[in-house]
Amino acid sequence: MKKPLRLMPIYKDIIWGGNKLTTNYNKVTNLKTIAESWELSIHPKGVSYVDGTDLSQYLKTHPDSLGNQKDHLEIMIKMIDTNQPLSIQVHPDDEFAFENEGQSGKIETWLILEANPNAYIYYGLNRSLSKDELRFRITNNTILEVLNKVFIRPQDVFIITPGTIHAIGENITLLEIQQSSDVTYRLYDHDRKDACGNKRELHVDKALSVCKLEQTIPSNRSIIICDNEHVKAELIDTNKYYTIKRYQIKKSFILNITKRSFVYVISIDGDNEMEYDNTAIYMVKGVSYFIPAQDTIITFLRSSTIITVTQ
Repeated sequence: MKKPLRLMPIYKDIIWGGNKLTTNYNKVTNLKTIAESWELSIHPKGVSYVDGTDLSQYLKTHPDSLGNQKDHLEIMIKMIDTNQPLSIQVHPDDEFAFENEGQSGKIETWLILEANPNAYIYYGLNRSLSKDELRFRITNNTILEVLNKVFIRPQDVFIITPGTIHAIGENITLLEIQQSSDVTYRLYDHDRKDACGNKRELHVDKALSVCKLEQTIPSNRSIIICDNEHVKAELIDTNKYYTIKRYQIKKSFILNITKRSFVYVISIDGDNEMEYDNTAIYMVKGVSYFIPAQDTIITFLRSSTIITVTQ
């Protein structure tokens, strides 16, 4: 059996970052804050490591580890922690992004891990707008008035489709699964300035080219697959890029691995142990693993909540 491999993330210190990834999720770094931890990534702006080498090189050397359905890694997985709100932003679809940016667009799914009381996100428009009105509101710093302000709780799920205006608020920690893309168009950044006194760039024209102008109805529901004495399993999201599941393990639980896809796995609530071939790996909360595609099983020996992602 090909053993589960611990992933070593790339950390991003961005102006809005917090410190919960260090204090609550076992991230080790000299950075004072971590805004993003790129757990699974081969994107040129941040390649994570596995088995002593960068993940991109590992996959070139072991192409069968991805599975027999796709010949490249087309997703990225991040942990995000906010001490300040993020910019109001939007992502393009594949067609627009390839034509204008030379890389894929972005759909992303958020799993809320922690949120202070009264924490919220912005998710789509609270009424339909014309493009001219949206441009006017961007120019006059009133865009927040036409966005859905959604109060959130841990375990909530949000699917951010291309064209949906959105932003993560302050004091939120989440797991983000997305296409392997770093294309983000900012519409508003709270008049924030960096350490040099400069405002970050906005991308109004491109944003207006891709924004959905219809009213958005927020949804944060997952689908329960099963709930028995061993596990409560939920389907978080599935699309043509990835499938996400959440397992609240009550006793030992057997996870089937197939040749179809690798499995990304992380424990988000409590430590666990993964057993394979009579060997156990102690699985610390917040540490990610890459399980190569193969026909086998992994047994989780403890109670905890784990997330799996396949493509």
